[in-house]
Amino acid sequence: SPTTTHRFFTLLHEKGILRRIYTQNIDALEYLAGVPEEKIVEAHGSFKTGYCTSCKKNYTLKWLKEEIFDPDRNDGVPKCPDCSGVVRPDVVLFGEALPKRFWNNIDADFGACDLLLVFGTSLVVSPFNHLVGKPGRSVPRVYINKTKPGATGSILGWFLNMGANVDFSRASDLILSGDCDREVESLCQEINWTDQLNNIQVLSLDTLTEGGKL
Repeated sequence: SPTTTHRFFTLLHEKGILRRIYTQNIDALEYLAGVPEEKIVEAHGSFKTGYCTSCKKNYTLKWLKEEIFDPDRNDGVPKCPDCSGVVRPDVVLFGEALPKRFWNNIDADFGACDLLLVFGTSLVVSPFNHLVGKPGRSVPRVYINKTKPGATGSILGWFLNMGANVDFSRASDLILSGDCDREVESLCQEINWTDQLNNIQVLSLDTLTEGGKL
C-alpha cells in the first residue's frame, strides 16, 4: 500500500506545486496514493496494465492475475483472446528501451524545476541517475535516503562495483540520511502540514487486482 511519502506526493499535487514524479518503481503506488497519471513518469513501466506482444491490445492487472493463476488457461501463460499472442506486464525488462514518455518530458520538466526532491533511491541506475544533474545549478536539491548518493547499500552491489559517481556537493544541496517516511513526517510537522498529510486517502493494491474503481 502507499506509504507516508506517497501521500506526501499527493499533498504536493493538491497544493499545486508538484510538476512531475519520475519513478523507477513499477508498483503504481504513486497512482494508488492519488497522484494523477499525467503527473507520473514511470521510467521502468508499471504492472498495473499489460499488453499483447503481438497486437498490442491493453489488459488490466485483474485480467493478468486471473490468467496467470488459473491452471486451466494456457498453463499460466496469459494469451490474448483476439490473436493468441502472449500478454505481458507493461514493464521495462533488462535491455529494453525506456518509454518515450520518459525522454519526451525531461527537458521541459527539469528546465522548469525550482526544487528537486529525491526520495529513496541510491542513484546507481543509469540513465535515471543522470536526472539529478538536469536542473540549473542554482536549483536546490534535497536527497533523502538511508545511503549516500551513488552507494548501493548492499554487499552484492559493492562486489559488482555497482556504485555511481553522483555529485551532491552544490552549496544549495541538502542530504538527509534516514527513513523517507520519518523525514516527511518531520517536515510536515515543521510546516504545519501534518493534518493535511494524514487526511490523504489512498487505495490498496486490491483496487487493481480485484478490479475496483479508481
